[in-house]
Amino acid sequence: MLDLVDIPVAAMALAAAGLVPLVLAAVDDPDRDGRRAWALRWARRLSWPGAAGVVASVAVAPGALAVALVAPYALTALLAACHGAGRLAARGLRPAGEVAIAAGLLYVAGAATWLVACRAGVALMGYPPYWVALTATHFHVAGVALPVVVGLHLRAGAGRLARAAAWTVVFGVPATAIGIAWSRTIEVGAAVALAGAALVIVWRAAGAARRHRGAVGALHALAAAALAVSMPLAAAYALRLDLRLGGLTALDTMAVTHGACNLLFAIASLAAFVLVPAPPRWRPGVPRSRLIASRRVGADYFERLGVGSDRDVRGLVDDLDELAHPALVTSAVAPAIRAFYERTTDHVLRVTPRWRLGFRTGARVWAWWARRLGQLELPRADVGAQAVGCRLVALAASRDGRASPRGWVRCYPDGRPMYVAAYATHRAAGVGYMNIAFPLPGGQLASVMRMDPAAGAAGAAGAVVLTSHDDGTGDAGLYLALRLGRRLRWLRLPMHETLALWTAAMAEAPPALRAMATPATTVLARHELTLLGVRYLTLDYVIGPAPR
Repeated sequence: MLDLVDIPVAAMALAAAGLVPLVLAAVDDPDRDGRRAWALRWARRLSWPGAAGVVASVAVAPGALAVALVAPYALTALLAACHGAGRLAARGLRPAGEVAIAAGLLYVAGAATWLVACRAGVALMGYPPYWVALTATHFHVAGVALPVVVGLHLRAGAGRLARAAAWTVVFGVPATAIGIAWSRTIEVGAAVALAGAALVIVWRAAGAARRHRGAVGALHALAAAALAVSMPLAAAYALRLDLRLGGLTALDTMAVTHGACNLLFAIASLAAFVLVPAPPRWRPGVPRSRLIASRRVGADYFERLGVGSDRDVRGLVDDLDELAHPALVTSAVAPAIRAFYERTTDHVLRVTPRWRLGFRTGARVWAWWARRLGQLELPRADVGAQAVGCRLVALAASRDGRASPRGWVRCYPDGRPMYVAAYATHRAAGVGYMNIAFPLPGGQLASVMRMDPAAGAAGAAGAVVLTSHDDGTGDAGLYLALRLGRRLRWLRLPMHETLALWTAAMAEAPPALRAMATPATTVLARHELTLLGVRYLTLDYVIGPAPR
C-alpha cells in the first residue's frame, strides 16, 4: 500500500490523472469540417480509464501489476504524442502558441515514460525511485500542462513578449531536465528563464480573469495567484536555498509547496479553458487535391488519368475576385495582371533562371531526376532564357476533390514538362488562396499562396505578390504529401515561394527584369524560392500576348 508520506508518488498520480484528461479536452479542436483527429479521439476515450489505472497503480507495490494498471495511460500518452507530432507536421513552427500546444502533447510521452518506470520500480537513468517519481511529476506539470496553457492563452492574441514566453517554455522544460541531470549552470539558467516566462503567463491569466466572469474568471485568477507563488519557490530550489516545512526535508518541502502550487495553477487553468474553450486562430482542413501519380507524371498526365472535364477554362482563375481579402482590393490590380490570371491561355511566357551559388550542382542532379519523373524540371542556370509553352486543362472536381480545378501544363520547346500542376482556389476566414497541387509518384507537393498588394512606392499601384508565407494563422505554405495506406499524410516544408508581378510600364519592377522586356511585353514576374530562409532560385518571367 502507498505510504502517505510518499509525496512524489502521490503527486505523480495526481498530476497524471488530473492533468492529462483536462489537457486533451482543452485542445480538442475540430477541423473546419467539424472532424476530429483520430489520435486525439482515441486518446480522449482512453484518458479517464487511464487516469483511473494510474490512481489504482499507486495502491500496489511497483511491479508487473502496477505496470499493467498504467498500460491504458501509456497508450493514451502515445496517442497524444502522435497528435502533437501531427499538429507540428501540419503547421510547422508557427505560430508560437500552437507550437507550444504541440510540444506539450509530445511531452506527454516523456512524462508517461517516467511514470511507467516509477510503477515498474526501474531506476531510470540511474535515478532512485524517489527521483523517478519527482521527474514524472515535473514532466506532467511543467512539460505537459505549462506549454499547453501558454499556447491556449496566446490564442487570444500574442505580442512579442508572449511569443518569447511560449518559446522559452517549449525549450526551457527539457533544458531544466538536462540541467538537473548534467549541468548546474544549465539548470539555473533554464529555471530563471522559465520564471520569467511564468510572469508573462501570470499576466495573461490575470487578463483572462478580468475578461471572464463567474467560475471561469475565478479559475483564471486562482491560476495566476498559484503560479505567482510557485515561481519564487522554483527559483529558491534552483539556488539550493534550504527551505523546510515542519519536519519535512528541503526536497519534500519543495514538492509540497512548489508542486502543490503548480498543480493548482495547471488544474485551474485547464479547467477554465475546458469550460470556455480558446478557439484556435487556424483550423486544419485545407482543401486538398486527390491527384497523385503512380510512377511518371509527364505532360500527358491529366489525359492518361482521365480526369478531364468539358468545362471551358481560359485562366488560372475564372475571376481574380476569388483571391480577394480585406488587404487586397482586386479592382485595384493592374488590368494586364488581371488579364494574365483570368485569360492565361492568351499569353506566352519566357523564363530566365538564376540559381544561387552552392545550389547549382544540386540543381543539375535534380534536373536529371526530374526529367525522368516528368515533373518539376526547373530551368538550369547554363541554359539561359527559354520559351515556355502553356496549356490549360479543365479537371473534374469529383476526381480532384476541390472546386473548379484546372490543370496547367508548362513545357519547354522540345516538349519536356517544366511543371504539371492542378490549380484551384479556396477561401478561409475571409481570405482567398491559390491552391496548387503538383502530383508526384505516391504523393504530391502542394503550394497554398495568398495574393497581396506589392509593397513599394505609389507608382507600383496595381502590382501584386503571391506568397506562401504567413504568420501561421492562415493556410499559406508549402506541403509534401505521401500516401500511407489509403490516406495522404501531410508535412509542412521549411520552404517558401514568392511570386511578384508588375506591368511592363511600372518603374518599380527590378531593372534586370525590365531589361528583358520587349515592346510586346505586358507583365513581368519574379518567382523566388527559398529553403530554410535561403533563396536558392530566382525565375524571371517576361509575359506577353500569344500570337494569333
